[in-house]
Amino acid sequence: MLKETLRHLHGSALLDRWKQPGDLVFARPPELATLVGLEPGTTVLYPDPPVGVGEARRLQKANVRITTPFQRLAAEQSLKGRAIALSMSESADIASCGMDSLHLEGAMIALSRCLLIKGATLAYGGHLGSEGYAQMVFELVRANNNLAAPRRVELS
Repeated sequence: MLKETLRHLHGSALLDRWKQPGDLVFARPPELATLVGLEPGTTVLYPDPPVGVGEARRLQKANVRITTPFQRLAAEQSLKGRAIALSMSESADIASCGMDSLHLEGAMIALSRCLLIKGATLAYGGHLGSEGYAQMVFELVRANNNLAAPRRVELS
């Protein structure tokens, strides 16, 4: 219960940074039952990831706008039309920094997600195997396919 309470408080504090005038902040993704009775046109800001396309359609019945911080970032396509080349490789001394390959992968995915959301085209010239970075980016694009911004991945 303590962990869930701390997660809730932390998430709410982060969302307060993204809050715009008139926003209602939810610490969890909205459900139709949590939107019923809200003033039509209200904007609900909730944590990423965005709800799926089907769920978003169902929630439209409440006549309330729902959004996440990443969806707000996607509205500003400041990197649209720019190709960003990424390279990632193993490090022999990563453990000396208290990290491992999972930290490296996490950093690359987080960076890639932000670049995609801002409209960048990612170019990657590394390993295309079934467990490489390229597959992680494909999954990232699939998982975030309901953001407003179109994304493109190029592999060479």
